[in-house]
Amino acid sequence: MIWVSGKSRIIMDDVVAFYEILKNKERHKKLYLFIKSGGGKASLRIIKLLREYYEEIVALVPLVFLIHSDRDQGLFAGHHI
Repeated sequence: MIWVSGKSRIIMDDVVAFYEILKNKERHKKLYLFIKSGGGKASLRIIKLLREYYEEIVALVPLVFLIHSDRDQGLFAGHHI
């Protein structure tokens, strides 16, 4: 699954879109998630939603976000980085 917000940033409407995609899916073992986000409430809600459908989340993060990781709380939402 690939998601790019139409507003070029994640907003609360995106949480609803993620739910619509996932609501009829079974729980899966592992998700590899590429994160390029400035953080925020919507990002954290999406991570919480994904945790309901995946046992393990592996966050794939650009190096620049690891260097400035204090800007993105969602960065550490995965089981592995």
